[in-house]
Amino acid sequence: MTVNKDRVELFAAALESDRYRQCKGQLKISTRSPDTGYATFHCALGVATQVALDNGLWEEGPWVDVWSRGDLNPAVAEWYGWGGTNPYLGIDLGSGEEENIASANDFGLSFWQIAQAVRAKWLKDEG
Repeated sequence: MTVNKDRVELFAAALESDRYRQCKGQLKISTRSPDTGYATFHCALGVATQVALDNGLWEEGPWVDVWSRGDLNPAVAEWYGWGGTNPYLGIDLGSGEEENIASANDFGLSFWQIAQAVRAKWLKDEG
């Protein structure tokens, strides 16, 4: 499967923006506070899911529940051209093993740091 670099660029740019608040352990969490009202938080895979939804995923295939999983829905992974529902980033956070997007998020990398790993793995010049 070939990675769609334009779509991965949308994902990396979304991670680098201030649009999303980061959470761990779930794709998306909505909470309510008396002080701030409703707030929504995403993990990095949740951002990937939201970007796919915002950029035409359902125009290409049937609707499926994308939020009930701990990893990407296969339709979302396919939209990006990733071979799996939790792609590996090519970075080691000290475990001696390559980390996937969810583990990088849950082990404390910021969205910006994850975006840089995404860019290094899938968007670097190969010339």
